Amino acid sequence: MNVTLSFTTHGDEASFYAMQRLIEQVLKMMPVWFGIGFLGPVLAELYLRTPLGQAAYDNFGLVANNSQVYMVCMAFGGLYGVFAWRIGRWV
Repeated sequence: MNVTLSFTTHGDEASFYAMQRLIEQVLKMMPVWFGIGFLGPVLAELYLRTPLGQAAYDNFGLVANNSQVYMVCMAFGGLYGVFAWRIGRWV
């Protein structure tokens, strides 16, 4: 597939390739974004909407509000995403 792009100056072409590299780097890190944006909130909702939260309070005395649970779960999801990104698989 040949794509021909026409630019008026050299600066436009350089900024195009810089933007292309930036987008490539962001997309390469999709496991991290998935962990932060999906896996973390799902884990937080599982904790908040199931008896896990009450069991943590009863057994360990853990008390946390919603934002603290979301923050911890999103950090865990992000770390797990970094692990998946570096290793190349989720498990």
